[in-house]
Amino acid sequence: MIRTASTHALRAFALAAVLLPGAWAQEAAVVRRATELREAPGDQALSLAPLPAQTAVTRTNERQGPWVQVRTAAGATGWVHLFDVGPATAAARAAPAMPCAA
Repeated sequence: MIRTASTHALRAFALAAVLLPGAWAQEAAVVRRATELREAPGDQALSLAPLPAQTAVTRTNERQGPWVQVRTAAGATGWVHLFDVGPATAAARAAPAMPCAA
């Protein structure tokens, strides 16, 4: 059996995916209430940008205490309090139904 470098790389990637499932975990999320995207975890950290309620973000697997790291659609990465962000599916349930045009 001949083993190539690509075969070894593929096996290493598969093993890492099994052993480290959270290493690449990202989750679609939405900002629950208006808040600030912060440079570092904490209320005193520099504000990078305001995040209005219902802003779509991607939650990374980084967390420090009650702070989670998120990335905006524009590509900015920063920190928000975990109470200020929820799963994207929650936004769909909370959105009011639009009436059908007759």
